[in-house]
Amino acid sequence: MGTPVLSTGARRRTKEAPRKGTKGRARMSITPEMIARAEDLFAPLGQITTRKMMGGLAIYHAGTIFASLDSEGAVYLKAKGPFAAELEAAGARQFITPRGPMGYWTVPDDALDDPEMASDWGRRALAAL
Repeated sequence: MGTPVLSTGARRRTKEAPRKGTKGRARMSITPEMIARAEDLFAPLGQITTRKMMGGLAIYHAGTIFASLDSEGAVYLKAKGPFAAELEAAGARQFITPRGPMGYWTVPDDALDDPEMASDWGRRALAAL
């Protein structure tokens, strides 16, 4: 068993103990490999920075958050209105929490292995903000 780590509150956990997400599922942490993948995916945009946030990764272009990565590796674009409808028509799925839907949609599947296509969607997300 690993070295005990104090977390917020009185609970203790070990380094090996997975954190629990919603519905009791073990939640993965954002890894350096996941960060590199996100940066590579949107590299054609230039000026990409990232920040770990709330169990996921916020992705910024020139200081503006336009995308995120969840702890399972799904890439989401910030979207609402007509742009959200475009994403939905392209097969994207909306991020839904137990409290309801949020303004993030998955990057369409055909863009996940194509940085140029993903960056085009990223440009459109930025333009719609």
